[in-house]
Amino acid sequence: MFGGFFSRTHGLFGWPGCYDISCGLNRFGLPFQLLHLGAGRKWSKLAHLCNAVLSIELGMAAPFRLWTDPWHPRGLLLTSFPRGPAITGLPADSFLRAVLHQGQWRWPADTHFDIQEIMAELPSIGPQQTDVIRWKPGNFSSQSVFSFLQPASPPVLWHQLLGGKFKIPRHDFILWLAVLERLSTMDRLWASRSDAGCMLCGGQILETHEHLFFECSFSKRCLDLLKHRVRFQWLRCGWHRDVIWASGRWRGKHLLNQAFRAVLASIVYYIWRERNNRRFSATASSAEAVVSRAVEEVRCRIISANCKPSLQLFVLYRIWKIPWARP
Repeated sequence: MFGGFFSRTHGLFGWPGCYDISCGLNRFGLPFQLLHLGAGRKWSKLAHLCNAVLSIELGMAAPFRLWTDPWHPRGLLLTSFPRGPAITGLPADSFLRAVLHQGQWRWPADTHFDIQEIMAELPSIGPQQTDVIRWKPGNFSSQSVFSFLQPASPPVLWHQLLGGKFKIPRHDFILWLAVLERLSTMDRLWASRSDAGCMLCGGQILETHEHLFFECSFSKRCLDLLKHRVRFQWLRCGWHRDVIWASGRWRGKHLLNQAFRAVLASIVYYIWRERNNRRFSATASSAEAVVSRAVEEVRCRIISANCKPSLQLFVLYRIWKIPWARP
């Protein structure tokens, strides 16, 4: 794949010379000018990526350019040491063989401070005649290139809370925003205003996601009612920590776990709805009414899910006080 791309690119732009990349069993030709910072704006961005994953092993022939090819650990010598051509008397387009003699380094003006810095990090000359460019991550493959360009993201542990047989899309959407802390709480909108306090508990505590779910006295009351009605358990150690705990405890396809996930999404949805009603409509409901609406909606969803009769379903119906009809 990449060999064909580079060979076509070489033919298109007419770059002279391809150098082998040795990657175990994989070998393909790469125009070294791809690593050249002067090859254009787009190739300049590519050069930084190439320098991070490609290592160069110099051979006896050393056809690289001395000042304008990144063969040195310091990168382009013309960039790191712009006075180098004037100090050594070697033009900017000189080749690397100008400072090589029988496989050994021989630099002019080697007493100058800049030249001593260059010589302090000179790479060794290998016995091979051709120069070799190696893929640093190991064996070259399209997967290794993709992994370098697109590093793996950290795992999203709370995704287990969304979905399931009893999911209600609008509830899951609000839960998703709450987990990401993207709901329009007062700390994100008007934190400096006098009415930025929590509308549910009526206190002066700033309305945040941490407070709303479930440090507020109103939401705590909702949790107590849920525990009594459907045996809903919650850790109460902070919103983010509780979400991670629930993601591990209620994962999988067990019907009870799916029901608890649906209850969590439902109570978060109705608490947020109650908050909006109090702030924008000046109407208030009790915690008992909020919990009743949340439980009843999930209860209707369980009944309509059309699950196969099983011991899990029997236990779920018993907890939710749903009449069990023998098949």
